[in-house]
Amino acid sequence: MTDFSYLARQAILNEDQDVVAYELLYRNSANNVFPMVPENEATSKVIEHSFFHMGIEQVAGACPCFVNFPRQALLDMIPCLISPQQIVIELLENLEPNVQLLETVEQLHTKGYLFALDDFLYSEQWEPFFKFISFVKFDIQISSTQEISDTIEHLQSYPIQFLAEKVEDYTQFEQMKLLGCTLFQGYFFCRPQMFRKPQLSSSQVSALALLAEVYRSDTSPAKLHSIISKDLSISYKLLKYVNTLIYSNAKPVSSFSQAISFLGQQKLQRFASLVAMASAAQDKPRELFSMALVRANFCESMAKASKKADPDHAFLTGLFSLMPTILDQDMSVILSEIGVANEVNDALMTRRGTLALYLSLIIDLEKASWPTLQTKSVRFGLDEKVISEYYFNALSDAQFQHACLR
Repeated sequence: MTDFSYLARQAILNEDQDVVAYELLYRNSANNVFPMVPENEATSKVIEHSFFHMGIEQVAGACPCFVNFPRQALLDMIPCLISPQQIVIELLENLEPNVQLLETVEQLHTKGYLFALDDFLYSEQWEPFFKFISFVKFDIQISSTQEISDTIEHLQSYPIQFLAEKVEDYTQFEQMKLLGCTLFQGYFFCRPQMFRKPQLSSSQVSALALLAEVYRSDTSPAKLHSIISKDLSISYKLLKYVNTLIYSNAKPVSSFSQAISFLGQQKLQRFASLVAMASAAQDKPRELFSMALVRANFCESMAKASKKADPDHAFLTGLFSLMPTILDQDMSVILSEIGVANEVNDALMTRRGTLALYLSLIIDLEKASWPTLQTKSVRFGLDEKVISEYYFNALSDAQFQHACLR
């Protein structure tokens, strides 16, 4: 059974009702409510799910994210895990404004981080903090209009923006604007939007990290070595895979550096793709990964025979064609994280081009759609017997590859 990571975001809007930021909210199920968990756990899960698992670009685009940080998370400098351009640190209403907290806030402010006071009403104890504060949030369901007005008046000398949260109707929106609020949040604009993504094991995370890195134009053997050496499963599979490719009388490859050098960039990309798929598919039916291997081998054979497409690109097209089913994600999201060639991207996203034709042929074979296969064979001048031969060879090759990746 697949486990999922959950997260919610709620838009923060300006006076023109344009979205300018999001608040990230912890969720631990499909129920769009805050679970009763300790503050530190909620914050750590929000950071893990949004910035390291789902990808903050997918969650918030270019908008900054307001994130609640309890006292211990601040003292441990947890915000430093994230770029200051991506977050606004919310100081919770239950924090004690003491010297230790002030020193921590000043340190983070020096590094470029912005701060918001959450559910705030004016208190002299917070005076030393105001020079580091960029936003003050008011819970308008708790604080009175007079309390909010008094707080804004006290803080007029500071370059602080005021945010009204839990705005539920147009009258409240207009009233808060008159008081001096320029940012708004609440059900009047939108409810928190849920995100869900399958949780990955540490090996799956490592495999996908290797896959993303190996397709980067500025990658290096050192960066690849760093990822491979941290995961025992990938390390073992790499050496096993490489040693199946060398001649029987050659000296076995015994180090990651040798393996990376032996394979070269293209073969290493293929290895990373295979390992990533194998790792991602470990909780799926075995047949699913086998089918992806068959598609990859078939498409590669067609490309080699026709000389109309790059065989490596054809291999990846077949292999990645089942990625959405294996990872439970849209193809567009997957490809945005991997820099595959344009031909591969076009084949998988639009199903156009030579590579897409090869992929359609293997899908016809899987479905036993003989009339469709015959029509395509005639149209593109292909030999049906040769196509069948490539298919059976692909089945055999897939069994061997599967064995290498166990």
